[in-house]
Amino acid sequence: MKCPVCCTICNENTQICQICAWEFSIWVSDISDEERNRYNETFKIAQNNWQKFEQMRKKIQALEQNLSITLDQPKEQKPVKTESTKTSFLLDPFETEEEYRSRIQHYGPVKAGTAKLIKEKYDIKTGRFPIEIEKDKWINDNYLFDCHEPYIFAKRDIARDIYQKNQEYPIIVRLGVRNRTIFTESIQLDVDKIHFEIQNISKDIIPLKNTFIDPVTKMEFVYVRGGCFKMGDTSENANKKPVDDVNLYGFFMGKHPVTQGQWEIVMHNNPSHFQKGKNYPVENISWNDTQVFIQKLNNLSKGNTYRLPTEAEWEYAARSGGKNEKYAGGQNIENLAWYKNNSNVSTHEVGQKFPNTLGLHDLSGNVWEWCADFYQDSGLRVLRGGSWRSGGGFCRSVSRLLIESSSHYSYFGFRIVFSPKSEV
Repeated sequence: MKCPVCCTICNENTQICQICAWEFSIWVSDISDEERNRYNETFKIAQNNWQKFEQMRKKIQALEQNLSITLDQPKEQKPVKTESTKTSFLLDPFETEEEYRSRIQHYGPVKAGTAKLIKEKYDIKTGRFPIEIEKDKWINDNYLFDCHEPYIFAKRDIARDIYQKNQEYPIIVRLGVRNRTIFTESIQLDVDKIHFEIQNISKDIIPLKNTFIDPVTKMEFVYVRGGCFKMGDTSENANKKPVDDVNLYGFFMGKHPVTQGQWEIVMHNNPSHFQKGKNYPVENISWNDTQVFIQKLNNLSKGNTYRLPTEAEWEYAARSGGKNEKYAGGQNIENLAWYKNNSNVSTHEVGQKFPNTLGLHDLSGNVWEWCADFYQDSGLRVLRGGSWRSGGGFCRSVSRLLIESSSHYSYFGFRIVFSPKSEV
C-alpha cells in the first residue's frame, strides 16, 4: 500500500504512515460530498506540509555540508535529546491565519482519551450505546470539548462484536479553525479502522484562554468548564429541593459582581444606596434594571452577548464546578463572605474575601445576585448567594431568595456571564 502523501510503501495493515503520519481510514457508510471535500482539503494540507518539510530537510542537509567544509576543526557534536513538544493552540504572532489553520488541522485526527462501553445501558431498539469518556490531560488543559452522557449508535450485531472484542477504545478528535478560533469538527470512537461518531458532545468554539476582560467596562471573566452536578440540597427548606442532575456546557462567569464604576460606564448613573467608591458592588438593582444594563452593554460590545446566569450556572460556579461546598469556596464563611456578622451593616469592595477554587469572588455574601430564571411556575425571580445583611444560612451556595422582577433593595446586585462564541 502506497501512502498518497509521501509515497512511502506501507504495510497493508498499517493504519498510520510511519513517515508522514497520514491516517488510512475505512468508513462504514458512503462518504457525503461534505466529507469528501473535507478529506480532499485535509489531503492537500498534508501534502503541502510534507513538501515544505522535504524542502526544509534538503536545506538543512546542504547547510550541514557547507559547515563541514568551512570549519577546519569542527567540534564534536553531542547528540540532541529529542522531546515531544507541548501542543500549542495559541496563534503565534509570526503566523498568518492560513498558516495557523494549516498547523491546527495538521494535528488532527489526534487521540483525545478513552471511551468505555456501558453494556448494561445499551438500547436494542435504537442502537444507542452509552459510553463513559476519560479525557486525556491535554484535552482538559485546553477545554477542547464537553460531553454530557455521550453515546454512539451501533446495530446489535456490531455492538456485540465491538464489546466482546474490547470494552474500551480510544476517542479521536478532529480540529478546525474559524476566524482564528479552534472548534471541534468531530469526535469519534475509534474501533480499528471503523469510526463511530460520538453524540452529546459540545462542539462550541473553544476559548484560547480561560480569562477575559470586557474592553468597554474592564469587567473580568473566568471560564467555567462544563460538567455534570447534583443541584440543590435536601437538608434545608423546600426552596432548595428537589435535587436534580444537571448538565452544563462551559461559560464565562464574571469574576466579581458588577461594580458601581462599571454600571456608570454603561448607564451614566448610580442607583446604589452605599455610594462609597467605584469598586463597590452596584446595588438597589431590580431584575428589570439588569436587563436594561445588559442590553446597553451588548450594544456597546462586539462579538460577545452578555446575560444573567441561569440558576444552575450560578450554583455550579459558586460550588467551584459542582463540588460539595457549603459556601462559595469552602466551609469557613468568615474567609469567604461579607455577611451579617462581619459586614458592619454595609457592602464592601469586591474581591476582598478569598475566592473559590475557580477564582470567583463574593458569590457568598456582599449582595444577593439576580439569576435569569423564574422559580418554577411562581412568576417570581430568583436571587442567590446572600448579602451583607444575611445570616450564614442564607449565604450558602444552595440558598435562594424569591421575589418580583421589579423589587430593588440595597442588598440586591448581580453579575453577568457569556458563552464563548468567538475568539476572546
